[in-house]
Amino acid sequence: MGDLPRLTAVEAAARLGVKPESLYAYVSRGLLSRERDAAGSSFDPLEVEAFARRRRRSPAAAPGTAVAGTPLMVLDTSLAHIDDDRLHYRERSAARLAREQSFEDVVAWLWDVPSLRSPSDDDLAVARRTIAALGETASSLDRVLVAVTALGATDPLRDDPDPSQLIRVGARLLTGLPASLAPKGDADAIASTLWRALAASDDPHGRRLLDAALILVIDHDLAVSTLAARVAASARASGYAVVTAALGAFDAPLHGTASRAA
Repeated sequence: MGDLPRLTAVEAAARLGVKPESLYAYVSRGLLSRERDAAGSSFDPLEVEAFARRRRRSPAAAPGTAVAGTPLMVLDTSLAHIDDDRLHYRERSAARLAREQSFEDVVAWLWDVPSLRSPSDDDLAVARRTIAALGETASSLDRVLVAVTALGATDPLRDDPDPSQLIRVGARLLTGLPASLAPKGDADAIASTLWRALAASDDPHGRRLLDAALILVIDHDLAVSTLAARVAASARASGYAVVTAALGAFDAPLHGTASRAA
């Protein structure tokens, strides 16, 4: 009997009952193998079938017990997927977006809003005074944490349970945090403002590099801080509390502060 025809990515995802982005997550975690040619990715049908059998939960498994062969912590997302080792945001190349667009333009597109609304000058003033109270020895992360708290404290709609408020809070933080860290009145594009606040430089190449980097890390997949944010969000925490939870996990020597040792 000849070799069985290989499955396309769409066929393999359909056999497993998952989205294409989940299929590529399995590949990236070494749970499935694939071959690539000019026609795209293809999968061994026997390997896919064996993997599908392993993913089925056993009726005898105790509650909370992981079943052998079941991939752990694979989350479907409508935002990003990896195709042939290339990151895409809603079918658009993340690398191309990083070359051609600004961070705020990409975020506004992903959130389907015309623009990102900034906090008022009064709210920014509160955040700046809170940061100044920390003194000169505070780290950049300390300053970001208290700025998140200050912007949350001045938001009368902080605890509004409407999910649509999360986009407003996100825009408020994305624009407000760089402006809070920068000198008073020094508010420009997000990357430019953040670059001047952290690097004390007006180098256009540095600002453009930071802008591209911000675009490329829009989706953090399952970094420890992202997982902490998801846990807080699952308890219906406010947007400010979600970000605070993420920053708390980020402030760790095996995650966000690993660079200090280097």
